[in-house]
Amino acid sequence: MDKEIDKLTLIVDKSKAKKEIQKEKERLKKYILSLPDAIQNINEGLLEMAAFNKVISEYLEEYILEYGVKEQYINGKDQTGYKDSIEFKSYNIITKNYLSIMRIMNTLLSNTKEEEEDPLGAFDNEYKD
Repeated sequence: MDKEIDKLTLIVDKSKAKKEIQKEKERLKKYILSLPDAIQNINEGLLEMAAFNKVISEYLEEYILEYGVKEQYINGKDQTGYKDSIEFKSYNIITKNYLSIMRIMNTLLSNTKEEEEDPLGAFDNEYKD
C-alpha cells in the first residue's frame, strides 16, 4: 500500500499543483468579473473548489493512465483478486463534484445574464405586487 502512495506522491508536486490551481482559478474568474458583487462572492468559493477539483483530477488521470484502474488485493491466505483503485474511485468522485460545481456556476451566470439582457423582465419584476 505504501508503494502505491509513493507513486501518486511522485506524480503530484505540491508547489506545482498550488500554482496550477491558482492559474485555473484566475482563468475561471474571468467569467464572473462582470457579475454583481453578491454573485461574485458566492462564486468565489465555487471557483476555489472547481479549480482544485480540475487540477487534482488531471493528476489522478495521469496516475490512472500510468498504473491502471485496478489494484490487486490479498484478503487472507488464499483470497486474492482485483478491485478498483483508490485513485480511480477518487477520480470519479472529483469529476462528479467538478461537474456539479460547474453546473451551479453556469446556472448562476445564466440567471444573472438573463436578468441583465431582459429589460421587460426587469420591468415586470418592478411592478409585481
